[in-house]
Amino acid sequence: EISQGLQYMRKALSLDEKFMERALTAMIVSGLDTDQITDAVPDSPGPLIAFADFLYETGKRQKAVDLYKKSLDLVGQAEAGFRSFKDKPAQKRMQRHWFFKIYNFFKHHNDLQNAMLALQRAETALPMDAKIKVALGDFYFHQGILYKSRDKYDQALLLDPGNRRALKMIKKIKP
Repeated sequence: EISQGLQYMRKALSLDEKFMERALTAMIVSGLDTDQITDAVPDSPGPLIAFADFLYETGKRQKAVDLYKKSLDLVGQAEAGFRSFKDKPAQKRMQRHWFFKIYNFFKHHNDLQNAMLALQRAETALPMDAKIKVALGDFYFHQGILYKSRDKYDQALLLDPGNRRALKMIKKIKP
């Protein structure tokens, strides 16, 4: 019973996403098509991002972009996909990781609007994260928006006074 097996797979992956890559490999080797695999992927950022990576690598680019956007919506929700993380710091690190994974995908594919959206959502979800502030500063710097870049580096230094990247970039921006 493929449909029942896919339901069990979805349930198992929603409980612990660390098996997503193995499950994806098993489903591919079993000959399941993309729609069947989609049914087994839970609405959780980690599994969706892993599946989006697979889709992009196999040439299904628009579907991959759509899943990255859906993942971005989910990763901003504090309770989304955190069942397998026991403590708050681990949850926040994983959430930041997902935001950066989405941001890097869009940035790498020159989709600056969605890349910026990913960083803005990351900052909203994790306002006390200096790494996100630095990433925003870098983004603005590369866009030539130096006053916003400086502001984000300053914010990063308030959170992490020894942040080398922020210090280096502020020196670079100063005339």
